[in-house]
Amino acid sequence: MHRYFILPVSIFFILIILLVLYFQFYDDEWKYFFKPQDKIIPEYCNDNEKKIKKNIIRLQQDKSDNRSFLDKKDQDENLIHLIYFVPCDQISRDLDINNRIVKTIRNINKWFSEKSNKQKIKFDYGINSLDITFMRVNKTLKWFNLYNSKQNSSDDNSSKVEKIILSNKNLFNNFETKKFIVFFEGWEKRKSFFHTTCGRARFGGKVSIIYTNSDFKNKDTCVDIIQTSNDELNSEEQTVLHELLHLIGFPNSCSKNKDTDDIFHVNDSRDDILFKFSGSKYLDYNNDDYYDHNISECPDLKDSIYLTNINNLDNN
Repeated sequence: MHRYFILPVSIFFILIILLVLYFQFYDDEWKYFFKPQDKIIPEYCNDNEKKIKKNIIRLQQDKSDNRSFLDKKDQDENLIHLIYFVPCDQISRDLDINNRIVKTIRNINKWFSEKSNKQKIKFDYGINSLDITFMRVNKTLKWFNLYNSKQNSSDDNSSKVEKIILSNKNLFNNFETKKFIVFFEGWEKRKSFFHTTCGRARFGGKVSIIYTNSDFKNKDTCVDIIQTSNDELNSEEQTVLHELLHLIGFPNSCSKNKDTDDIFHVNDSRDDILFKFSGSKYLDYNNDDYYDHNISECPDLKDSIYLTNINNLDNN
């Protein structure tokens, strides 16, 4: 084939590839063309308000006898506190009071106790029930999804949620010893056309975010209530536990089977909960990375202050 033909054809395909990459990862607003453009934004929404501490709002429609807007009195220290977080223009599906989040946490701790040395995660419980704080903010879902993490990693959805929680520490008891799981009523602006982001956590950080909807088709792909088997977690539960383990600092850099392309995950089994796509069968496959291992001078999840023996946590 003549080089004068190959050259322009090659340039053409290179340009096409560059355009695809640009519209895939950077200017990706086209992915949302099918979403309603005439949505009525409630008057209590204020995307221009910049004072983070004043973002929390309470609406009459959100009030319920069994809903908590404040963190209840703590029964212990070093707890994992749960938040149901709703943008102002989103309808609350009452995941905090319809037993949905409660069931997710119960299944996670049942699985964890069976896979570990009879330990459980120290979720924040009140006297008789799981302590879940309801938070509605005066920001729209569009405000949260102005950027994805490739466009602006310091001002993407998860970073904005994290900033709001950190700026309202006065709403929580023993804030410094707690970590938070935020069930976000919405989705994150996707980086990829092919994958949906269901959760995020800053490694060793304070806040993890669980998205309760899919971004592309506005379907509940991130909230899966179908249990695959008695000894496995469903996709939602996998995401919550996966991000929580990142939040409390695992796997550590000294783990033996770190993914060479992604050091925050292990690669020795696709069924490991800390495999990059969240497995559902194993808590540290072969016990040689992050739980009950024998790696010298390497942190072990079993010693985490956010875990306790089953006998010490009867109400879970």
